[in-house]
Amino acid sequence: MTNNSISLVGRAGQDPKAFEFNGKKKVVFSLGVREHKTNESGEQVASTMWVEVHAWNGIGDQVMSAISKGRQVTVEGRLAMNSFMSKTDTGEQIKKTVPIVRLSNFKISESKSQSD
Repeated sequence: MTNNSISLVGRAGQDPKAFEFNGKKKVVFSLGVREHKTNESGEQVASTMWVEVHAWNGIGDQVMSAISKGRQVTVEGRLAMNSFMSKTDTGEQIKKTVPIVRLSNFKISESKSQSD
């Protein structure tokens, strides 16, 4: 049996946005997760990986009222793949597939980025 679960800590990249599909609410926000690596010179280099988070129905309502841009959040959920059509710079339609987190639980870690 495989257990598909993921837990990430990061900062909300923007205020959540709500969408309705066939009477169901989907709330989406991006989460910036810091990653530290050592480069070829032995120096620590930080980068940010952006992950899209999807919250449906009741938990989506909670996200809308609790999460705002810059808040540090711990998210838990399932890793899933989201496919959509996108245009290239030349106008060609291509199918893109990206990983997302389907949210099952979250916790606010602090109110705002300390750098704000």
